[in-house]
Amino acid sequence: MPFIPHQSLYKNLVGVNLYISEGDVWRLLTPMFIHLNFAHFFYNTLSIVIMGPLIESILGKCKFALLYLLSGLAGNSATFIFLPLTYTHAGSSGAIFGLLGCFILFVLKKKFYVSKQNQVILLLILGISAFMTIFETDINVTAHTAGLFTGLLCGWLFLKSK
Repeated sequence: MPFIPHQSLYKNLVGVNLYISEGDVWRLLTPMFIHLNFAHFFYNTLSIVIMGPLIESILGKCKFALLYLLSGLAGNSATFIFLPLTYTHAGSSGAIFGLLGCFILFVLKKKFYVSKQNQVILLLILGISAFMTIFETDINVTAHTAGLFTGLLCGWLFLKSK
């Protein structure tokens, strides 16, 4: 957004593994809210707009927010642990993959009714996301994978608690 001083925000909030190792631990959380460009922001926002209401209606607001934050944090933490100190990362893809993972588990366990139309929409998002993860450059596969597994784990825990 042109009216927001985006360069200083970006420099102070983006995930930089070197800075995290030097104590900037907030950079494990803040990259979920920073995007590299409008296309990146648009795709992540579209994914949340399509999936969010359905998953939130199943989980409730608190569990939805917890799932989103834990998945994003897991993705950024895995990025810090497994990728070089020179690696820089931004975006909410780890959190989005967490939403996908949780929803996939719910559909597979058939614990919640999900219309065929919503299943098709979410499978489409999953397919596009998987395609982009594999074939697009500058995609953080580590964050996607960690977010997905965190979503599966959270989904399993949420089902156990019901």
